[in-house]
This record gives sequence, structure tokens and C-alpha cells, in this order.
Amino acid sequence: MKKLIYFFCLIFQFNGSAQLKTVFEITKESIRPDTPKSWKLVWQDEFEGSHLDVSKWFSYYPYTASGLDTCPACRTLGGDLVLTDSNLVVSNGTLKIIGKKQKAHWYGKTYPYTSGNLFSKQGFLYGRFEIRCKLPAGLGMWPAFWTLGEGVLEEIDVFEINGRYMRQFQTNYHHCYEARNHCQDPKWHLGPALHEGFNVFAIEWDPLFVRWYVNDKLVRTMAGYESSSSNRKIKSYKLKPGIYNQVTNFPKTKARIIAGLGIDSTKPGKILKSKLFPAVFEIDYIRIYESQAKE
Repeated sequence: MKKLIYFFCLIFQFNGSAQLKTVFEITKESIRPDTPKSWKLVWQDEFEGSHLDVSKWFSYYPYTASGLDTCPACRTLGGDLVLTDSNLVVSNGTLKIIGKKQKAHWYGKTYPYTSGNLFSKQGFLYGRFEIRCKLPAGLGMWPAFWTLGEGVLEEIDVFEINGRYMRQFQTNYHHCYEARNHCQDPKWHLGPALHEGFNVFAIEWDPLFVRWYVNDKLVRTMAGYESSSSNRKIKSYKLKPGIYNQVTNFPKTKARIIAGLGIDSTKPGKILKSKLFPAVFEIDYIRIYESQAKE
């Protein structure tokens, strides 16, 4: 079988000012040697038992030096809700993240809703990140599963749902949150009725690609390199001979995994209808795999 011979080198490229950029060269067409043929499970939560495994998860955003929830945003993230531990229910082999229409207080402010959130205590660099879940329907419901870089803003949205459109889901990558500067690359996709049963969402992330899957069907590929000759991003694991430049904004930092149910009132001061609650984002499992080298 053909073997891929490649090397990485650093060169200077000038775009108004000199900046270091990684380049690699393919000298013979083949499948990359690190194209995954199999996966090894390295981390998981199957949500067995009756309580959340706090050795694996924060139930809030640990945005303090101590890692405690002692900040206004730690349990609100600037939204219309408070994240409470009681809204995370483990039973019958699944985790239920429950959104409720109930008033809650946090740091002197009153909020109209409560919900729940998972934030992993361990970070991961590259691999397959997978969740099997059933999602709540209804205008204002925003279930999501994503990764967030440690110390840097590199966010991969495995999925995000607008509960009003349960046959659509969004994938995205953020490297900043400003309105300009091409901070994100959202794409909407058609899918199954996401509230009627369990579905598996996953990304496969390596130094060259992020690939999104739903029920093992590839729905999107984002490349970390582009052809030096055409400035076009590569789209396939099978790379033709040539020189490739690194894309400036591509995730390359160890990341935490997050799952949560956002609730958006859609209009300032407008409270969602009671019939939408309780809303349940039900998770069967979350698993992390690393790729196995070909024998």
C-alpha cells in the first residue's frame, strides 16, 4: 500500500507584517497515516446510579481562580436562567437536564427560569466526542453540546438546537464572539425529528480536520489547512501531492466538554408559556475516544 511521506516546517509569510505559519508538504498521494480506522474509548459517563458524578463534572461554569461558583456568570452565563444542581436528575440510566419556569435568585438578581449544565473537569485534545440524547421541543429551548478551549476561545459546537425547529440543528466554530472579524462559521442542517427519539451527535477532531456526524452520517467537514497554490481549504482525508498552509483560526488547544439547556425568552421581558415546561434534555451517555494507529 502507498505510504504517505510528509513533513512539517516553519516559514515566514508576509501579509503586511511577518508572521510564522506552519506548512506541510505531501510528496505522494495516499490516505494520511493517522486516518482513524478504529477508536479507543478513553473517557465516558453512562449516567448510571442516582447522582451526578461530581468527579467528572462541574454543574456550573468554573470561571473563578478557585474553580468555585462564586461569580455572577458562574450559574447564569448572562442569560435568563439560573443553573441549579436540582435540575440535574440521574435515573434509569440517563441524565435529565430539566428546564423549569420558576423564579430563582443569584447574586442579587431574580431570574424567571432554572436549568442545568455540565462542564467537564478534564480537558481533551483531539479524538471523537460523542453524545446520545433526546431533545426538548418548543420556542425558546436551546439545548447544546460543545467544546471550549482551556484558556483560549476555541469553541466547537457539536450541535445547537432552536426548539422551534426540531428538524434543524446548527454546527459551528467560534474563535471570538464579536459581531465582526468572521468570528464564527455557523451552518444549519436538516435532520430527524430530534425530540421524538434518541440521536447520536459527534465530532471527530484532529490537527487537520473537524468532522461533524449525526447518527454516524457525515454532515460537515472543516479543514485546518488550505492548498498553498489555490488558497482553498482541503475537504478530504485523501490529500493530493502539494504544499498546504495552516488556517489561522482552527482549534488546537485542549478543550473541556459542555452540555446544557439554554432558555431564551425570545423578546426582552416576555416570559415563555407554562405548557413548555418542564423541558427535558435527556442524555443517555457522553463518550470520548482517541484514534488508534493502524497496525
